[in-house]
Amino acid sequence: MTEMVRLPEFGGDLADGVLVAVDKARGDTFAAGDPLFEVEIKKVVFEVNAGGYGTVLNVLVKEGAQVSAGQPVMQVDYREESL
Repeated sequence: MTEMVRLPEFGGDLADGVLVAVDKARGDTFAAGDPLFEVEIKKVVFEVNAGGYGTVLNVLVKEGAQVSAGQPVMQVDYREESL
């Protein structure tokens, strides 16, 4: 199932940040819990992990770019079986 992975809403004044690392590139496979990307918000780095098993279809934001809560960062294809 194709899905957008968005920057989560962390609450309070933690709505905007900078994408500091993309841990999986287009075509990479991942398992549930694997880190997909990292964002720095107010000098704290948050890791966003995969919610299941799948493949990265597209990275929508480049490292160093500003991102906002709810903004799509990656397009992934989740599948039911493990790697």
